[in-house]
Amino acid sequence: MNNPQIIFFIALGLAIAVFFWAVMKRRPSNSKRSQKTQTQRSPQPSGSGKITAKALLDEVIALQKRNAQWGDILKALNPTEDRQTLELLYALRGPHMFTPHTALGVIESGCRSVQPTASAVEALKVALESMNKVVRYGD
Repeated sequence: MNNPQIIFFIALGLAIAVFFWAVMKRRPSNSKRSQKTQTQRSPQPSGSGKITAKALLDEVIALQKRNAQWGDILKALNPTEDRQTLELLYALRGPHMFTPHTALGVIESGCRSVQPTASAVEALKVALESMNKVVRYGD
């Protein structure tokens, strides 16, 4: 190997190391989370084991205030890991992959369009129907 190749590989290795260091530093670890983050409320299931639209709305508003990204949104809005809820959230995420705040606005609108005692799934269905009307308007 000659000198330019050696220098290139050293620079490439350093660039990769810096990239991974930056990614790992950006990712919050569980031990470093503040007390406030650990005690934030998630939507609480009602007596039937389902999350209500009111609880979902409260969580959406909290997510909007902290400018949450999709990883946090999916965890916060589906704490019970319900398959139907996850499918609806993924459908809402599709056209808003890079603008999660827009999707949160759509979900907020869906929550406000149903009764507060309705299930989160009902609110997400209404949000998806509303979004599809807007998205398909140009078709």
